[in-house]
Amino acid sequence: MNFFDIKSIDLFDTKSCKDENVSFNTRIDNSVPDPNCVTEFGPIATEEEINAINKLYLYNQTLRGDDYYYNGEGIDSGFNEDEAWIQTYSGRRFNPLNPNYKAIVIQDIAHALSNICRFTGHCLNFYSVAQHCVLVSYICNKENSLMGLLHDATEAYCQDLSSPIKRTPELKSYRDLEAKIQLAVCKKFSLNEVESPDVKNADLVLLATEARDLLLNPRKDFDLKVKPLPFTIVPLPPAEAKKLFLERFAELISERKYDSRKKF
Repeated sequence: MNFFDIKSIDLFDTKSCKDENVSFNTRIDNSVPDPNCVTEFGPIATEEEINAINKLYLYNQTLRGDDYYYNGEGIDSGFNEDEAWIQTYSGRRFNPLNPNYKAIVIQDIAHALSNICRFTGHCLNFYSVAQHCVLVSYICNKENSLMGLLHDATEAYCQDLSSPIKRTPELKSYRDLEAKIQLAVCKKFSLNEVESPDVKNADLVLLATEARDLLLNPRKDFDLKVKPLPFTIVPLPPAEAKKLFLERFAELISERKYDSRKKF
């Protein structure tokens, strides 16, 4: 099968689906519109066909509708009641110590990052991680834009720490936790698990620009050996930064789907 570079799988191998502990959630309406209507017709699709369609989506996430990124498989998907959890903006329970990609939705990331301030709050005016991520997505190469937008997504679930603290040996457990959450984010949004050097460079260039524009009299030894961008950053309030983040995400997901279809 070579439809949109789809992985070749046996769609009707229901045993492998069960082995992978897949919780299927189909968007097929498998009943008549009016429950009180009497009809001689049976279900639109058999259970086997529905499982086959969902298995197709499982292995090819870019074919899913946007609902997958906003609602996933339901508000309780990916939650383990035996693990410590936090409640997210959407009302989900997320296990930060043992993260599950099924509990990740884009509106939780956008909302949390729009309310977290860069520079641990030491900038002249509130400047969100969400706005920072949107700018990174424009600076890096186009093929890495979604990775750029989501490069700080872990902070929605484990907050941000200043780099000098995060790098210390004492914080190794925090770095390990952050890495686990990053893997879950990558799985949810079908991203490469290794961050591109291009995204790292864009992040550094933007940091230099932010220091120039948003800190009070930046110290001369705040030298990152990169040239700041030739425009001034104007901080946005949280609500506007969140809106900008979600709009950029929708744009990039649409482009990804279009690119997938062009390969056909």
